[in-house]
Amino acid sequence: MTQVSSRIHRNLSSLISQFLIDVCGGKTNETPMAYLGKLRYLERFLEEQQEQEITQEVIERFRIWLFTRETKIVGKKEVKGKLSPFTIKTVLTTVRHFLRWANEHGHLPKIILKNIKEPQPDPKAVSPNTFECMLEAALTTGEEWEKARNVALLYLLRDTGGRCGSIVNLRLDNIDLDRGSAVVLDKGGRYSWLFFTGKTIEAIQKWLEYRDTVTPKDVFLLLNSKGMPLNRQYIRRVLNELAKIGGVDKERHNPHSFRHAFARDLLLAGADLSQASQLLNHSTIVTTARYYARWSKKELAEIHHKYSPLNHQ
Repeated sequence: MTQVSSRIHRNLSSLISQFLIDVCGGKTNETPMAYLGKLRYLERFLEEQQEQEITQEVIERFRIWLFTRETKIVGKKEVKGKLSPFTIKTVLTTVRHFLRWANEHGHLPKIILKNIKEPQPDPKAVSPNTFECMLEAALTTGEEWEKARNVALLYLLRDTGGRCGSIVNLRLDNIDLDRGSAVVLDKGGRYSWLFFTGKTIEAIQKWLEYRDTVTPKDVFLLLNSKGMPLNRQYIRRVLNELAKIGGVDKERHNPHSFRHAFARDLLLAGADLSQASQLLNHSTIVTTARYYARWSKKELAEIHHKYSPLNHQ
């Protein structure tokens, strides 16, 4: 088979920028940033290997290069550590998407990039123990207003299953404490419902008693010391601090891990995938099944023992 190759006629960075505009238009800022982070591996490979063109052979070498790297790209920096199979898979998926786009727009020849088969990863949920340790840290750390806000934040993350961006966007005029619900601007510019129960309602009410002490400058529920609404980075810093104080900073505790825990608890309690998908505001049930309905080997063994037909004869 004749190898088809094509010299890159423009700077790769410019090509990637155009790809992000075409593919990610209308999506949240996190989507193009995630794509860019993966495509930086291709840029780094071409730079290190001094490749002047992208061909099938070059891309095959890139695939091998990913497996042999001793560093990871985090933002614009590099840190020590091999890439996990999952990270390699997501990099290859993004690069494949980019190569397909470049071919369709006449920038590159058709190039086939094979993926890798990855074992089913362990669940990404925050554990009950980690949550309790972080909650204890929130109850005992900082000024009174800060304690109340952080407790409310933890309960909202754990009880609603909302995305971090949804929690950030909670507004006083869209919250109904009597019914335990709120309407919030969610991913993709869609509005969705968040529901919460007794402990979360109590935590929100406690925070509202202190909210005026930070001189609110907006109608958003959660505020910082200057009365301004929180953002995703601020919430991550709060969670990291609480995890460190609680002695669980080595355990999973990022904002999205609370969403995974919520989904798993729903399914374990008997909710079906359709119900879980709607509560998580997924556009398709496939997303819920693929990324959230995940169980460890121990959990699968317990589920099998509980539901095996031979155990019910």
